Amino acid sequence: MPGGSAAAVAVVSGGGTGIGRATAAALAADGMDVVILGRRAEVLRTAAKGINQYRPAGSGELSWVRADVSDPAETIQAAEVIRERHPVIDVVVNNAGGSVRSGAGLGELATAWLEAYRRNVISAVLLTSALLPLVRRAGRPSRRRSRR
Repeated sequence: MPGGSAAAVAVVSGGGTGIGRATAAALAADGMDVVILGRRAEVLRTAAKGINQYRPAGSGELSWVRADVSDPAETIQAAEVIRERHPVIDVVVNNAGGSVRSGAGLGELATAWLEAYRRNVISAVLLTSALLPLVRRAGRPSRRRSRR
């Protein structure tokens, strides 16, 4: 039941395959509600169905949102969808990314490295920044410092 569960909430980018999917499955099995993100809706749908089908009783719910988290507009939109379902998030796992192939020339090499940076670094910065207002800050003292 989106937004109504008392379970802790995790968001996992790149959650449709590989390490991201395994991480999402483990978090859900430990009782967390998990939202997986990725670029391919069918892959996410299949991952969520598979994880939810075999999750133990009492484990967390797994849902998905399609988004390319290296794209600022898509990341903002995904954060809004997540906020509607889960006003508070406890864990963010930045797992989106991957390698890119480069050609023989320096121009192709530069293009490949810039794409890799966008996929592996910029995506983590964008997703973390978009979700930061939702991250639980329980037990944390106020950020305001008293002036003496």
